[in-house]
Amino acid sequence: MSITSLNFVFSQFETENYRYFIIFDEDNDVVYTQNELLDKESAIAKLRSFFKDNNGYFTIKVFNKKLTNPKNRVEQDKNIVTKFNVELTTPLANIPVNNPYGMGNILPSDDPRSNAPNIYDIFGKMGEVTTQMKLMEKDHQHYRDMKDLQDRLEKMEAEKEKSTGMNGVLSTLGENFKDPAVLMGLLAGVGNLFKKPEVMPMNGITSEVDSNVSERKAKMVNAVNTLMKLDSEFPENVSMLAKLCENKPEMYKMAVVYLKSM
Repeated sequence: MSITSLNFVFSQFETENYRYFIIFDEDNDVVYTQNELLDKESAIAKLRSFFKDNNGYFTIKVFNKKLTNPKNRVEQDKNIVTKFNVELTTPLANIPVNNPYGMGNILPSDDPRSNAPNIYDIFGKMGEVTTQMKLMEKDHQHYRDMKDLQDRLEKMEAEKEKSTGMNGVLSTLGENFKDPAVLMGLLAGVGNLFKKPEVMPMNGITSEVDSNVSERKAKMVNAVNTLMKLDSEFPENVSMLAKLCENKPEMYKMAVVYLKSM
């Protein structure tokens, strides 16, 4: 029969909530019975107390309920849950305490498992590593969230500044002047200024109207010639200005007021 580590037996009692058991010696005689209605901790304490002062080969039979007659082998077989074969060469009282159940190394000295690492220590260290990894991941995610929030705030601030006051006007002019279609619209509007308006004949007024149109035409021609000489991108710029006047008249008025104030 295979021998089970007493460490494992105690851990199974702990996790499976075993409470009722009978211990048999190597001759299959009953040497200890726990058939009282106890909690899990008290049952484990009784099991540990037995092995504290006893050594040898034992079989522990575990039952799923309190037996009506613990000596009845038929009732035992009917209600048995599991059994463990253990062998102690030294009573627990003579073994140094170095594990969670106060059992020390309860395997024979020549057993290859006697120097195996404590599984509870391994799980504890693994848990610590997992916790540290989760904390590092959480800190990294927090940094990424804060960086994303900062980038969005800076972008919103830049958009706000771009659309406020004369900075907004000049920025819009710069954007619109990049569109060639705006130039065509503005040039068309400028061309209409050179057309002589139809003026109904009126005594004493016709000559004054002609004079006013001539003056405006001369002023426009002079301005256009000057800008064509000084601004290599005048056609594009004047086109964007026309589009601004058409699509955003209020902003266009602000630009005019700004130019007049210079």
